[in-house]
Amino acid sequence: MKGRRVNTELKTTLRLPDAVHAWLKDRAKSNRRSANGEIVVILERAMSSDRQTDA
Repeated sequence: MKGRRVNTELKTTLRLPDAVHAWLKDRAKSNRRSANGEIVVILERAMSSDRQTDA
């Protein structure tokens, strides 16, 4: 189908310092998301910020 975007996922492993992992888990819990979901939100916001800076 023309114009249709396919959403693909990539599985990856992260090595995080203990303090960063604890912060991420706490933040995810506060936002009622999984750690993976929290990482996605953080990265999407960073990408959006970069696009605004580059414009």
